[in-house]
Amino acid sequence: MRSTWPTVNLSCEYCTHFCRYTRGLETQDNIIHWYKTWNNRIRPGRILLIGGEPLLHPQLASIIRDTQRCWPDSNVHMTTNGLLLHKGKESVIEALREVDAHVFLSQHYDDPEYNKPFYAAIDRLIRHGIGYTIYTSYRDWRKTYHVHSDQRLHPYQSDASQAWNNCRTKTICPTLIDNRIFKCQHIAHVFRNRKNGFLGPEWDIVNNYHPLSPDATADEIERHLQAEAVEACRICPERYEYVSLIEKREGALRFSRTMGDHKNPVWQNT
Repeated sequence: MRSTWPTVNLSCEYCTHFCRYTRGLETQDNIIHWYKTWNNRIRPGRILLIGGEPLLHPQLASIIRDTQRCWPDSNVHMTTNGLLLHKGKESVIEALREVDAHVFLSQHYDDPEYNKPFYAAIDRLIRHGIGYTIYTSYRDWRKTYHVHSDQRLHPYQSDASQAWNNCRTKTICPTLIDNRIFKCQHIAHVFRNRKNGFLGPEWDIVNNYHPLSPDATADEIERHLQAEAVEACRICPERYEYVSLIEKREGALRFSRTMGDHKNPVWQNT
């Protein structure tokens, strides 16, 4: 299961969370309320904290510990681009160690300026005995929507079954957001951004999709998690289109251009 919020320090086109266009942090109180609503209803094998960029959350250390407390038998993982980890608060590192978390480092570009903080993050994880896996995302960044000439974002309008068969993450990404469980992170963020008006009527494909609500029965939860293709799967492609390194570079190096001015209370060591 994934726990997600969209604020980020990069600007990558085709992010399934629309982080290039939307920002915002969930409060710790909201996140813990979601956890306490669901921790006696579901038993995920692992919980993945994902953004945006989790390291931007000022209460991340507490959220990591609260995640483990609510699901003591689940493995806690975190996905990050790693660019802030090398200078982050020690409390976050301590929390990752306490819960024996595994960190997935998503490398969004291969460039000396970008790589300097990225590999410094790896060094810090090694020093503290925290397990990690590197994903070279820049080599495998896939388009998740179309950008039209008017700069509006449009879904793929695929055949749902073919999009489902093409999906690489169809069995691993039920997503908890807004106290509801969605089939995947992309549907979750389309649902949220259609509701708040950022996405237009082109995305009404998701209107007939019903995420799991807190009053769902055990049978409804089981059916929802075991279901295969649904109409909302039409937003995704039947065959992946890959982003060129030039396209990927623009979003990834946004961090490098603003690195000297970036400030966030998570990363002000005291």
